[in-house]
Order: sequence, then C-alpha cells, then structure tokens
Amino acid sequence: MTPSKKQAALIVVTSILAIALVVLAAIPLTGLAITKLGRADHTRQSGEIDATSGILTDGTMTFFDPECVPLPWVKRLDEQKKYAEKIISCMDAMWRPAIDQQSHKGMSIPTVILDSPNRPGEYICGKTEADEETSFYCNSNHKIRIWKYRGMTEHEMAQTVAHEYGHHIQNQIGVEESFRRMLATVQSDHRADRILHKRYEAQAECLGGFTFKYLLPEMADQFLADHDNGPDGEDINDTHPSYANNRMWFQRGMNSITSCDSWSAPESEVL
Repeated sequence: MTPSKKQAALIVVTSILAIALVVLAAIPLTGLAITKLGRADHTRQSGEIDATSGILTDGTMTFFDPECVPLPWVKRLDEQKKYAEKIISCMDAMWRPAIDQQSHKGMSIPTVILDSPNRPGEYICGKTEADEETSFYCNSNHKIRIWKYRGMTEHEMAQTVAHEYGHHIQNQIGVEESFRRMLATVQSDHRADRILHKRYEAQAECLGGFTFKYLLPEMADQFLADHDNGPDGEDINDTHPSYANNRMWFQRGMNSITSCDSWSAPESEVL
C-alpha cells in the first residue's frame, strides 16, 4: 500500500527525531557535568563555612580569663612591640583552651612584626606586602604585622591587634581555609569576590571586639566611645566593610561571640 502524504511526512519526522536522539546520546556531557558540579561545589563550600564558622558562634566555646594587664604605653617602637606581644600572650591564654577542644592540631602562637614610616617594611607574607601601610595577618606563617601609624593610641593598638588576632582564630578553626575555597568558586565574579572578603573581614572585626571586651573591658568601651563617628560610604572594590558596618560588627562582638556570623548576614551589613 502506498503511504499517503501525511503518513510519508510522519515517517520522515520520526526518522529525523531518531537520528537526533542518537547524535545527542553520542555527545559528551562534560560541559553540563561541570555546570552541575560547579553549583554543587558552591553549595558544599557554603555549607562548609557555615559549619566551621558555627564552631565559633554556636555558644559552646568556653574561655579562660587570664586577667590581662598590659605593659605601660610608651612612645618607643621597641616598647610598643612588647606591648602588642603582651596583649597577644593574653589572647593566647584566653583562646587556647577553646581552640584546643575544637582542633586536633592544637593552637599555634602568632608572632608580631611592628612596622612604621621610620622603619623599613619586612617581607613576612610575600613580596607585595612589605611596603603597604596596613596591618595584616599572614595565614601561612602566623605572623601579625602591625602598621604603627603616626599618632596611633594605646587603644588603637589594642584594637588592631585584636582584629588581626581574629584572623588567626579564623585560620586555626578552619574558617580561613573554607573561605579560600569559596573564593575559588567565584573567580570571575568581582562583586561576589569582594562580598566574600568583606564577610571574612567583618567576622574578624567581630571576633576582635569580643576578644578586646573580654580581656580589657574598660579599654574596649573607651575605644568605641572615641570612634563613634567615621567616614560614610560603601566601596564594593574594598575588601573591608564600610566604617559604620565595621564598627557595628566590632560592637556585636563586644556583646557576644554568638553575633559573629557574618556569613549569613544580609549584604547591606557587610558592604
């Protein structure tokens, strides 16, 4: 029986669809797999940082009270380095029992480098950072570099040390490692990269506020009062939150370490 025109057309369409399915089946699904893996990986990393950060903020950590008494504050740079080292020794005593309970590695002790306009910078964490007029924590060797700017007060020194020590805590508990892995998932997204950096810095500031208040409550209160106002504005290109948000996170930490979850906070609170 000779097929009708409609039947012939149906046979042709069916044949084309069958050929197309065969071709599609032969094409590697690598690109699709990468997309799915990328999304799954980002979700996994988000869960990972929630877990590591949660160790700090779930309220189960207990802290030792070392009754910290800072050294006298004098103008000489070598004495101010000793001042910073003394505060860090107090922070070590405060945090060590809590970190040792959470980490099988035990807690590392950071060392202090003090730089100023009158003293050449040291390469402590890569050759790009010696001349930067900023304080920072080096994750690879646990060195805290304090930039002693002109006019820095005792309270500002203590706050700077507390913030950088906050990064040390992030490193010791695993937050920093999770943060770096999350950064790798947003390499091509500048805004997402900056937001992650801001969350990282906001938490360090919160941890710094908690540590400062725990060890030196009167000094922490005075620091907050002296820095009530600051420059307004948000900069998406900066790795740190705005002045107002930074102060907010510091104050949150002064109230409770359980408030230091910057990873789930609205973007408006870290910009």
